[in-house]
Amino acid sequence: ESLEATAQKAEEIRTTTTQKIGGLEVLGVEHLEVIASTGDKVHRSALAARVINFENDPAKVEDGIKNFNENVIPGASKIPGFQGGFWAVNRSTGKGFGVTLYDTPASVEASREASTQLRERSAQVTGATVSEPREYEVIARALATADSSIGG
Repeated sequence: ESLEATAQKAEEIRTTTTQKIGGLEVLGVEHLEVIASTGDKVHRSALAARVINFENDPAKVEDGIKNFNENVIPGASKIPGFQGGFWAVNRSTGKGFGVTLYDTPASVEASREASTQLRERSAQVTGATVSEPREYEVIARALATADSSIGG
């Protein structure tokens, strides 16, 4: 409901931002549901991120949610430098992505093997196809209070 209510404002922000930056093009916008999260406001201190895409049969979304909550989040939480993360999916298509956040780029690099093992186990348990990870530096943050509204 709130996602739909903010759609127009979000479009205005995207348009204004792409005009200011120049040369940037928004290729598309997809609405996904956050299905698992560490629940923390981790983006306040995280300096690096790893992003993966996944795809599975839409009928297996609930199995995937269970796997994230019972296996992926506890496993990732044991990785040094892990600050938190969230996973989102389009229930109609079974396509989604995960973002894990780390305290430093060095922690992302040091966590590659452990993260690979988690992804491989997760894919094996759920039957999902998981992309190769992409690693990024966190360069900006947008913070909102719990009672704020984009739509104003």
